[in-house]
Amino acid sequence: MLDPKLTYHASVTEDGKIVMHDSIRAKMAKEIGHSHKGHDITLTADRKRKTRSNRQNKYYWEVVIPLLVEGFIDQGNELQIGNSEHGLMVHSLMKDNHLDNGIDVVDAQGTVHRLPPSTTRCNTKQFMEYVERIQKWAAEMLNIDIPDPNEQRELSL
Repeated sequence: MLDPKLTYHASVTEDGKIVMHDSIRAKMAKEIGHSHKGHDITLTADRKRKTRSNRQNKYYWEVVIPLLVEGFIDQGNELQIGNSEHGLMVHSLMKDNHLDNGIDVVDAQGTVHRLPPSTTRCNTKQFMEYVERIQKWAAEMLNIDIPDPNEQRELSL
């Protein structure tokens, strides 16, 4: 059976002291004790990585997803720009095809199931690599150009 990976956040002061809120420390002890009862464990410390930024999130939902929806419409599909359900479906399709960060879980019979990938688990670098894969795919499969985040486009009226 796969052991769950538990994550807790703390800080280290300039003089090397670990600082963790008492409620986090108590939660950590309880969860680790419950999840790994009777087993040896390895504790690993790593520097906290930046999750995707608000700017990346805004770019993705306000530029990438609408352009993809528009690209599917141009190919004759019955989607609507601005329809949040259609945007979520395209987002789901992109995650399934361009992200590989799903989590394996095991049921009582020992069968391994793969939970869906999630952009929430991406750090800033991983998220931009995900968007780059989408840009390449969209150019090839939908004949559309998704601009880079800081790229300006001229509108033809």
